[in-house]
Amino acid sequence: LGGPFPDSTMGNAVRHAHSKGVTVVCAAGNSSKKGSGYPAGYPEALSISATDFSEELTWYTNYGPDIDIAAPGGDTRNDKNGDGYPDGVLQNTITNGDPSRQGYHWFQGTSMACPHAAGVAALIEACGVTEPSAVEGILKSTARSKGKEGREKGYGAGIIDAQRAVHKAGPV
Repeated sequence: LGGPFPDSTMGNAVRHAHSKGVTVVCAAGNSSKKGSGYPAGYPEALSISATDFSEELTWYTNYGPDIDIAAPGGDTRNDKNGDGYPDGVLQNTITNGDPSRQGYHWFQGTSMACPHAAGVAALIEACGVTEPSAVEGILKSTARSKGKEGREKGYGAGIIDAQRAVHKAGPV
């Protein structure tokens, strides 16, 4: 559900959802290129880059100053925590090569980082903050900043922090 170029139908859908009060959270892309893919590249969408176990930007993530925020995306090529498993994101899904079976499998990508950010956005909304720009503001203001250099590299406002975001959003 994405690619390197804008599409009028997708753009209209993102703008329409945003205008109806939906916080649109999108994967930045896995092309290791400067700039977000689409639909993450639309101004009404939040563009999410991916970090690894060490909270560094992953080798595959799209990057640059138009990224809004970073979140864990995994890196199945490494085991930096030494637990004997790849540092991917464990996902319950169909088994590769046999869609009649399912299991837990390690994945990596901005499509793994994006659900982390969408989940924190949902927690913020559960606290009563539902207007998309307010949700975005809380996500960005509570992210663990990597400074100006980090913003230019592709962390955006920083690495998502669920605890700080929910605390700032307030009690339910």
